[in-house]
Amino acid sequence: MTGASDQDRPGTAACSQILLGLRLREGEDRERVKARVHAALDSMTDFDSAGCATGCPVDLFAGSKHGLAVRNAPSAWDVAVWVESRAFDCERAAELIQPLQRLVADHAVTGDSVVIAGICHTILPGPDMPLLNLFALRPLPGMSAAQFRRHWFEEHGALAVKGRKTTAETRRYRQLHADADVSAKIANALHIGISDFIGAAQSNWASVEQMRAAFLSPAVGDTALDDERRFINHGRSVLGAYDVARFDAGGSGQQDVEWKGLIFPIS
Repeated sequence: MTGASDQDRPGTAACSQILLGLRLREGEDRERVKARVHAALDSMTDFDSAGCATGCPVDLFAGSKHGLAVRNAPSAWDVAVWVESRAFDCERAAELIQPLQRLVADHAVTGDSVVIAGICHTILPGPDMPLLNLFALRPLPGMSAAQFRRHWFEEHGALAVKGRKTTAETRRYRQLHADADVSAKIANALHIGISDFIGAAQSNWASVEQMRAAFLSPAVGDTALDDERRFINHGRSVLGAYDVARFDAGGSGQQDVEWKGLIFPIS
């Protein structure tokens, strides 16, 4: 890895993950959708963990440098759903995700929803937290998938490790590296139209204020963004903030984040 010492190398913990980004039909009740997601996830026993998150009702990135970078990109999805496991049979992935098929058909605009499935690497470990930042990624024109993944994991991952040392932040940061074939099979099984994202960056935060401070900091707003421009096509990637509802047995799925008035200042 160029320019990174051993102590700055990203972590190696990994699992298999299937991530769905759902664009809901106009007028859909998100609470009803979450309840149906909860029931579906409870029936999916082949996975070690699962979760659901609803999109923030305001653009938390407006006015930030990242917000400006994605200003012409597609908007974030309304609901994110994921399942993950240390080991599941990729050949059976489309079969294992079937409990979500009816839910997707009933509530989602399938042509504008997405599947990203592959290996999720933990770069910065951390606890579950109520705010999730999802950044579904596409590469710059002319960049191969192998080049993208190598830079993202090795170079950009090292920046995240260094950034934590500088800011002492407690966020969790993971990289979902997509398997194009598995993503396409699952998308086909669920009749979802988009499966060509190369991966998704996932960071969890304790509060909107914590995430907001990080995105306004030089480590994220300058250093990390400058590096992103070396491999990410921001105009075709999708950035969004989500309120996480962890679905344990008997869980309520209640929102934990207060969104009112939390807009980035225009710089």
